[in-house]
Amino acid sequence: QHATTSFCLRLIVDAATRARQAGTQLSLIDIGSGSGILAIAAAKLNFARVDGFDFTPRPVIGIRYPFCLGCSNLHMA
Repeated sequence: QHATTSFCLRLIVDAATRARQAGTQLSLIDIGSGSGILAIAAAKLNFARVDGFDFTPRPVIGIRYPFCLGCSNLHMA
């Protein structure tokens, strides 16, 4: 329930909606991804490519979030 995360999620959804209407594709880089929620949202909203990374060791995103196993557009490091 972080205000910054909520704000960023709204921006991602708005960008995805506009891109869909315009017939364009988007990509996203989530720097300092933490839980990966912004990267996951972009991947689920069909961004063409989503890259996320964090400097702290984290479990592999697909293990931590099984619903992302089918997100071939999501790349986490």
